[in-house]
Amino acid sequence: MFGNLFADFKFIDTQKLDYLLEMSESLVDLNSAIDLLLSSKFVLSNEQMKQMIAKIIDLHEKNITVTAPNQAKINVVEKCFRLCQSTESLKYLKACFEIIGNSWPDFISSKISAVLNLPYVDDMFDQLVVTHDYEALEMLSEKMQDNAHYLLLNKLIFAACKRGEMKVLKNLYSNFATEFIDIIKEPKNVQFKPFIDECINQNFPDRFKYISQFTGPMGEIDYLGGLVCCAAIAKKSKDFRPVLLNCSESLEELIDLFNFIEKNKNKLDAELIRFVLTGIHWISGVIQIKHGKINILFIDPLGKGSFDSGALFSDQKINLAQLAENHLSNINCWVIETKRQHDSSGCSVFVLDDARKLFKTDDFFTVLPLKMLRTTQSLSTIKALGSLSHYSNDLNVPINKRGKSFLESLKENIENVGGKPVNKRLEHKFGQLSIKVWDFLISHNDEELSKSMNKFTLANFKEAELTKAKDNALKNKLLD
Repeated sequence: MFGNLFADFKFIDTQKLDYLLEMSESLVDLNSAIDLLLSSKFVLSNEQMKQMIAKIIDLHEKNITVTAPNQAKINVVEKCFRLCQSTESLKYLKACFEIIGNSWPDFISSKISAVLNLPYVDDMFDQLVVTHDYEALEMLSEKMQDNAHYLLLNKLIFAACKRGEMKVLKNLYSNFATEFIDIIKEPKNVQFKPFIDECINQNFPDRFKYISQFTGPMGEIDYLGGLVCCAAIAKKSKDFRPVLLNCSESLEELIDLFNFIEKNKNKLDAELIRFVLTGIHWISGVIQIKHGKINILFIDPLGKGSFDSGALFSDQKINLAQLAENHLSNINCWVIETKRQHDSSGCSVFVLDDARKLFKTDDFFTVLPLKMLRTTQSLSTIKALGSLSHYSNDLNVPINKRGKSFLESLKENIENVGGKPVNKRLEHKFGQLSIKVWDFLISHNDEELSKSMNKFTLANFKEAELTKAKDNALKNKLLD
């Protein structure tokens, strides 16, 4: 009846809004009045929203002792949500919900999907982002689940990227690190990447130029990105200290490392040196120095076949084993046989993950441990391990802290892709590295980042080793 009374309203102005509110004597009446506002596409100002909320509270208090369906209150506030177009209005609505005794987060969680596609919502998110209104952002994000949560984060990240709002991105990432990375990396969300790149170039601190290397496809990590990643890993793994060699244009740093070892091998006795070659292709390795004798192991994710044909660095194909023999005396050289990488990209992720494993053992090995074989992309290669004597007895032995065997651990990463089982462990590792890098970048300033990255350079390695050798010599002299 109330709705019919105002059915001839062609346009709702402020005066008619006042009349509607005055005539509303129940939540049912107010619900009809709001329907009229929605149908006329009336936009409430902050002041008018205050009036509306005051009316809801007034009617709530009047009906508190009578049978007033709780759903009627929720419906009224939900429709008010559709009318609000500012961050202030969101705050009024939250206050209203608290007064009438309903859960704002639960309401938002259940209703957000229905309103996210309304025309004004993107503009509203822009306002949240531009004003750095973290209270409203957190209000919208509290207790959200599944699809609603994902849709909201999508829109907020998009708005923050579009406007180059670093603080908002940091805030969203801090609260939703895993979901944030997933959204950025999802193929259908490639529209984010140009915005992020633009932000990096124009609005982000210099250190954030590394972000895109960990939000795009695998295979985009360069030498500097590798330094950042190592710094991020070392934040919790204090003993992690590989030497990263920049071989993107030449092999000078690798040759420099070999020459340094040859000159100082008597001072570096019993040392295990873990190194990483970065460039178009990435390879890890271990150098053991014992009683003047040098053992060197190369771990190429493409396997020995690719390595022997000449590892690809820049425009050169050079046999690294031969290069090592040219610069090191009294040397034995090994190359891991197994081919684990079958895609055209991803060697950097293989190698960074391998580098972590190399610091979990003090043994020099020439056969790849099972722990490092779990990233193997070809399941046929994995199946063949059972026929190899050095693996066959260990496939069911616990291999991780959770007591899982190699096969059990492997199964956790097998996914069905196009009807075929595919080992996704490498992609999962990349996701973990991405989160570590983002966390490190947002928690360190430029000076701290530069200092942390420097720890993994060849120059720092040489300086640290010579300092250690001097200290040891001094200690031995004092003991004599």
